[in-house]
Amino acid sequence: MLKKIPWAIIAGAAAIAVFYATVAVVVLFVVYTGIEGQTNGSASLFGNWYQTLLFVADIIAVIVMAGASVMAVLKKKGKFDEKKETENEIEQGI
Repeated sequence: MLKKIPWAIIAGAAAIAVFYATVAVVVLFVVYTGIEGQTNGSASLFGNWYQTLLFVADIIAVIVMAGASVMAVLKKKGKFDEKKETENEIEQGI
């Protein structure tokens, strides 16, 4: 079943999400830092609910990208081949 999942496409889509979410987090922080600098306040990365949500989404996308990348490499190396698994089990006497 794992062999049929397009891990490379999932990793690529997650990488795109990581890029844009990271850019959004940085741009929001820079904008709010500029605003707070003019009003003698202090800006925070988690000042608003949507900043926190965007940061959490970015972290989740990084985890998905890393996991899918590992699975894509394992698929490319042939670790999910059922034929090889059954041969290994026969050799080991399982």
